Amino acid sequence: MAVLLRDRIPHNRSGLNLLQHIGDLVINIRQAVESKGYILPQAPMPVGSYQATLYTDNFLYISGQLPVRNGELIYKGCLGKELTTDQGKAAAQLCALNFLSQLDGSLRDRKLKQVVKVEGYINASSSFTEHAEVLNGASDFL
Repeated sequence: MAVLLRDRIPHNRSGLNLLQHIGDLVINIRQAVESKGYILPQAPMPVGSYQATLYTDNFLYISGQLPVRNGELIYKGCLGKELTTDQGKAAAQLCALNFLSQLDGSLRDRKLKQVVKVEGYINASSSFTEHAEVLNGASDFL
């Protein structure tokens, strides 16, 4: 998962609703995650020769996040073949958690005004049609 232009708030009331508070983000990301019963993982290290985050010109760029936990790729395979839609949603949620972990570790004393873009990439078979449902795993969580 990398960060779709957010011109609307996700519908899911059970999510973290972080995007509702962005304009005046003084919230503690770790606290928000833990208040919903999740644990914010340690930010994953890059798997290649790139930076996980880059702050420049008042923008924080966060690299794509994989469904990694404790250095291990948790969901491997292709949706519609080795992985189900529910597994894809869980993978997207894990990517969102890793995104929040990167964000939490990078903000420091800076205030976040707005999330400009969130992108999701899916490895799926040509017959798979539930892409939006899978990405909702991240959107509904955020």
